[in-house]
Amino acid sequence: MSDYTPCSSPIFLVGSERSGSNLLRSLIGNHSMVEAPTAPHFFDQWSHALWAYGDLRVPANMGYLITDMVEYANHEFNNWHLQLDVEQVVAEQGPKSFWDAYDVVYRAKAAMHGKSIFSSKDNHIFNYTFQIKARWPDSKLLFLYRDPRDHCASWKQKPMHLKTVWDSISKWEQEQRLCLDLVQHHGVDMHFVSYEDLITDTPKVMSRALGYCGLPVEEACFQTDSAKQKATAERFVYWENLDKPIIRENAQKYRKTLTEEEINMIETKVGGLMTTLGYTCETKRNWRVPMAHAWRLRMERKKVETKDREHLEKELAILHSKVKCRNEIKQRAKSRAVVR
Repeated sequence: MSDYTPCSSPIFLVGSERSGSNLLRSLIGNHSMVEAPTAPHFFDQWSHALWAYGDLRVPANMGYLITDMVEYANHEFNNWHLQLDVEQVVAEQGPKSFWDAYDVVYRAKAAMHGKSIFSSKDNHIFNYTFQIKARWPDSKLLFLYRDPRDHCASWKQKPMHLKTVWDSISKWEQEQRLCLDLVQHHGVDMHFVSYEDLITDTPKVMSRALGYCGLPVEEACFQTDSAKQKATAERFVYWENLDKPIIRENAQKYRKTLTEEEINMIETKVGGLMTTLGYTCETKRNWRVPMAHAWRLRMERKKVETKDREHLEKELAILHSKVKCRNEIKQRAKSRAVVR
């Protein structure tokens, strides 16, 4: 055990998909004080739909919002199993904003498991950092990053959203720049976590992360909990390793997955960022955009979609169900807005 300052503020995981965020989430969630459920990605899902709820200072409108958020969190993909007396919560806690509703739902989920702190890994948290710090000034932000070559190799092996290496490295570049901009130019406090360090020396990395979050160090956070994560791992192929021991050698796999041209392209495009984050380039970084680049990308995306159609349809089935659920909730909210 180490000295720590008791903390009840939430913990947010910042970074790109396919960078080990679910591993970090599950390790943090093994702490006796922290609940880290599967993320429903409330930020992205509701950011453009809040207008339909009207003035959230009105209790009835807030009730509609929280009810819809709980329904979405309970979809089989998220699987929260959350029961909440919304009318009582609104009356007793008096939430007035979307951020209050977010806090209410996540803290209810934490309380359901006897935890006092929640951790969230919503996608694209870097886009909402200023709102987060305004609502939770003492919140903790963990910036998780991964070697971009392995990041791209991961997407190439399972190209669900990003179909080409160009697509994945372009998104990686944009998102790392956003995260670093928050720290370097806006003074946002973040604790940096390297995925490679996390899997190589988990006790050391997790001890530092927990200390930053004001939490006592617990050995449960040094390894995955197979029993706890079994249902999650079985639910979606991209989470299949969550109930397995940490794969210590899960680095530099890009050497077997990416072509020499792809590695050169990545290093040429983001070599500066790689240096900033502590990664070493191994090519001359002399890649040049080829002729008809846009056309080649379109053909490559189409080829991937055709080749992996069966896989994509299978793995996207539960996501389509989640999207359908979200669209039905959104349509219901719009209908209420019209009536009002």
